[in-house]
Amino acid sequence: MKKFLLLGGVVTVIAMAIFMGCSQPAGETDALDEDSGKLPALTGSVSITGEKAVGKKLTAKTSALGGSGAIAYKWTNSKEGSAVIGTRPTYTVTEDDNNSIIRVTVSRAGYSGVKNASVTIGVVEPTPVVTHAPDEPWLIGEQGPAGGTVFFVNDDHDRYGNWDYLEAAPHDVPGLFAWASNAFTSVRLDGEFSVDIGEGQKNTELILAANGDPDAPAAKAATGYELNGFTDWFLPSSGELNAMYENRAVINGDFADSFYWSSSQNQDVNDEAWYQRFDNGDIYYYGNKYGTHYVRPVRAFLATPEPTDTPEPEPTDSPEPNPTATPTSTPTPSSTPSGSPTTSATPTATPSGSPAASASPTATATPTVTATPTVTPTATPSGSPTASATPSASATPTVTSPATAMVTIPAGTVTTPVGAVFIAGRNSVQNIAEFKIAAYETTWSLWKEVYDWATANGYAFENAGVEGHGTTGTGAAAAANRTLRPVTTINWRDAIVWCNAYSEMSGREPVYYADTGYTTVLKNSTNANAFSVDYAAKVKTSANGYRLPTEAEWEYAARGGDQDDAQWNYTYSGSGTIGNVAWYSVNSYDLTSSDPAYGVHPVGTKAANGKGIFDMSGNVFEWCWDFFISNIDTSTPATGPASGVNRVRRGGGWNYYASGCEVASRYYDYPGNAGLDIGFRVVCAP
Repeated sequence: MKKFLLLGGVVTVIAMAIFMGCSQPAGETDALDEDSGKLPALTGSVSITGEKAVGKKLTAKTSALGGSGAIAYKWTNSKEGSAVIGTRPTYTVTEDDNNSIIRVTVSRAGYSGVKNASVTIGVVEPTPVVTHAPDEPWLIGEQGPAGGTVFFVNDDHDRYGNWDYLEAAPHDVPGLFAWASNAFTSVRLDGEFSVDIGEGQKNTELILAANGDPDAPAAKAATGYELNGFTDWFLPSSGELNAMYENRAVINGDFADSFYWSSSQNQDVNDEAWYQRFDNGDIYYYGNKYGTHYVRPVRAFLATPEPTDTPEPEPTDSPEPNPTATPTSTPTPSSTPSGSPTTSATPTATPSGSPAASASPTATATPTVTATPTVTPTATPSGSPTASATPSASATPTVTSPATAMVTIPAGTVTTPVGAVFIAGRNSVQNIAEFKIAAYETTWSLWKEVYDWATANGYAFENAGVEGHGTTGTGAAAAANRTLRPVTTINWRDAIVWCNAYSEMSGREPVYYADTGYTTVLKNSTNANAFSVDYAAKVKTSANGYRLPTEAEWEYAARGGDQDDAQWNYTYSGSGTIGNVAWYSVNSYDLTSSDPAYGVHPVGTKAANGKGIFDMSGNVFEWCWDFFISNIDTSTPATGPASGVNRVRRGGGWNYYASGCEVASRYYDYPGNAGLDIGFRVVCAP
């Protein structure tokens, strides 16, 4: 079955189009056979008739021609006998052009020679401005207020900024553009450029600032874009560009199977900026700024624009205030946060087998934690007609809910090997059973809460853990922030013993035991008990308690749990751009120790992967259950080899290079070792 690609915009006024000497009916577009890849060599022409054509825009597009260089379009007015808009691929019809013929030639010069290609010519109607009910949210794929397509929803204003949605223009800015003007192709611009979502507008402003590169072609092309009267477009950051790539299938307007510029400058090398391929999603930062790529503008908007003018309230008749009045009510402090899980669960099934990814014990409940700020009333006013005092929030509470949030990873089958643990022929990891994994690395706040309970209930640990390595900050807010760093300086033994304590404290059945009869819960991770933990630990697969993930479960979750999803093959967990999702050497370690960004960061402060799991690339390494072997083969069980010396740790850390934070990167450590870059996260039955 042949596939055809229809090119161009909405054809509304075409009386006749002549291609290759053949007449084409009005309202139709020329089609290219994608299966054969053959393009007819031709020059196209279109006849413009009727008053309705006046003021409309003509567009022409081609498919990929191969070779290198730039695509050039030329509109030639038959009455004038000359090019009317040079190499721009759009032309606005005027009164004088009515009833004339506009001819189009398209060619591309490159190492494969000069090729001609078919073109589609049509008149593009402006996209109507959208009206949207203020109480209904926009969805990804819907048309935005400017006529673009919504491709990102901001559900975290603290992280991304005071806007609700990003919409992408329905078409590229015509032409190919360099990132920098001639004078700045090897100059690092001043300013704090970012690859993060929500930073594209700031990046663009930094590029075009008076002390920057005001003539930067790509940024100028984006900010010069106009649609339906909206002119607040900008060049997307690398993170925004990647979000656009991930949702390209629902964005109105075709994308070239080629490179698109972001507004993110590489902060480490002077003459480089970030760009992305839209045929496979690969992201690059080593592109010279004088290279020419495509530009797709974006804009941010609020769900309900804030009113610009607020009328003064009309005066109303009211009794004179009584200055001796006493407040009639006193605000009551709200409930304080509850730091412990509030539910317990009982397993509903007892599967047999090993603690492999295929085991599927089922739990009926997940612990939840509420975190309501404590409210303290202000002083009672005196000599005021105010009826009651206004409550004010106390110091920022310690938020423990991120520590307990769990994400369900559905069962799945891996049929396409991708390396690391998912190698061709390794049947033991092909069928992954459903499980739950912590959305966040284990925080200091949760570790300490369980640790204190455990040591009061017969548990002993070799290491007490620390609040994550990094600068300390000052004040109550900084203290609360520190508690949300991952716990570090705990070894593998500490982690599995802590998991048992967490299970017991939460009303779940512990997983790790010292005997095959599962009667002696492992409660001691001190060096004196090392052998019992390192080599003799037994796993009760029917238990519904918390445990470390197997290496296969860890990588399956890090890749997003769906091999048919684009994120499955991302270099990092959730993105092809490391700065979007990870704290690593460049943004954490390669700084002075006095820098606020130095060291381990609070969990969830980078973007999550597609399953809502944070920090699986970077921040801290995460212990897994498995013994480590360097060469996994088809006979390796899903839980790793049956014996060994070292245990697996995955994900990279704040002090590692980007390559160490790749989803496929594997590391190991002796189970008794603890470090400032090693932590863990838990899994449990679904």
